[in-house]
Amino acid sequence: ESEKDLLNQLNKYDEEIENKFEKIKKNGYGFRPFMDKAKVLEKLKRFEEALDVYDEILKITENDLHALRLKTELLYKMKKYDEVFETTEIIIKILGNRKNEADTRYYIPKVKTLLDLDGAFDDVENCLDKMLELDEFQPFACIEKAWLKFYDKNFDEAEVFVDKILLKYPDHKDALSLKNHIQYCKKEKLDIPNQVRRVRTQVI
Repeated sequence: ESEKDLLNQLNKYDEEIENKFEKIKKNGYGFRPFMDKAKVLEKLKRFEEALDVYDEILKITENDLHALRLKTELLYKMKKYDEVFETTEIIIKILGNRKNEADTRYYIPKVKTLLDLDGAFDDVENCLDKMLELDEFQPFACIEKAWLKFYDKNFDEAEVFVDKILLKYPDHKDALSLKNHIQYCKKEKLDIPNQVRRVRTQVI
């Protein structure tokens, strides 16, 4: 798409927003033209303006998970990692309050992608700890902490986090698999076996 095409799209979405704004504000839904506008702004590398669009949505409905996720992804792209933490916490709080399994299954992997850090943050555990402050039994955060402890050869600490998951979700495949690895290493007094590889099979 050429810049001219994108600017034409931008004008179209601005007009649509202007025409529908009062109705959208009253109803608290119908944010598609906002989302489309933000995407065009991102393509134009006008990231701060795109953030403003997401913030405009969140002023109308502060718990819009879709807007929060897109804002978080954009903040990550902009390397604003402190703000990534903040919006991630908001998403986790909303999911915790709603206790909606479908929402959790959809959004936690999205958050997880941002927090599978590849060196983006100085302290992965700090981020996981923040998530666990909000919900100490949060399966994603527990399993991530458990794997970190496992690879540090802190098997007892890893098992504590695994047992938290299994207390709430007895059939959690990742937790059961890691539990087996931990018990094997402890029993045989071994370091981490070379064949142990992380395979994420489940997100609750």
